[in-house]
Amino acid sequence: MADNDPKHVMVRDTKARDRGILAVQRTAWTAFVEHAKQG
Repeated sequence: MADNDPKHVMVRDTKARDRGILAVQRTAWTAFVEHAKQG
């Protein structure tokens, strides 16, 4: 996960770095993580 964009969280496959990134709005990422924590 890259942290160099204040508005987005950028996620990539560390085993296939040349396949690009997925940029997700920080608010959406935070909601996803909180939901995942709840099970």
